Amino acid sequence: MTRILAVLNRPASAEAVLRAAGLLAARLGGAVEALHVQWANAHVPGEELMPGAERARRAHEAARRSAALHAAFVAARVPHAVWRECAGPTRAAVAEAALLADFVVLGHAPPTFYEDAPDALRGALLDAAAPVLMVPDHAPATLGEHVALAWRPGPPAEHAAEAALPLLERAARVFVLIATIHGEASHPPGILLRDLDHAGIPHVVHRFEPEGSLGVALAREAAALGADLLVMGAFGHSRMRELLLGGATHDILAGVALPVLLRH
Repeated sequence: MTRILAVLNRPASAEAVLRAAGLLAARLGGAVEALHVQWANAHVPGEELMPGAERARRAHEAARRSAALHAAFVAARVPHAVWRECAGPTRAAVAEAALLADFVVLGHAPPTFYEDAPDALRGALLDAAAPVLMVPDHAPATLGEHVALAWRPGPPAEHAAEAALPLLERAARVFVLIATIHGEASHPPGILLRDLDHAGIPHVVHRFEPEGSLGVALAREAAALGADLLVMGAFGHSRMRELLLGGATHDILAGVALPVLLRH
């Protein structure tokens, strides 16, 4: 059974995360664990200098957020789903849980959101090396019916395609997106296309010339083709840290209007 970890940290994204996790579980025959890592005073730098009233306010805010997330979990009524809550550093807690998961589902976090949002992404993607499905705040109607795979030969795209293989094999159509940069385009993934041929899955190799940010251009092409999922490879450690902390996060993740599956 496919194990899906749905990380809940924002009430605004909880419905979309749970919806995507449920769709993923239904498509792959899996079960969902909804995890909320509760903010804890003990993990705030300078906590010992914080006034008691401020500590109480933060604790109240954390409890209210936890209650809202649990209410969203109950309302979602995802089949074969369980709720789990823990307290501690978000990155470590998510990484530990993600080690046992086949997929991790996270919500896109705006740049100004709590520090634990990028921590959850780091824990799942970098520390646990798990495939991470990032979803926008609006709940997807479908997931994995029409899949777009961003392709460039090399380990990042190969690892992403490997992680997405169970979804590619169940898709109604697969689009292989190849960006033409400076007049040069990569060769399509021959072995993967042969596998799709053998499985009887229609597929199209779509070449395009990106304008502006490559991440935004890929998402734009995928949406124009009618894809409900974009599969992308991630980068090496130094590049990925830059991606997670810098402006590329907004371009590739926060600005993308469809679910994106990443694999480091």
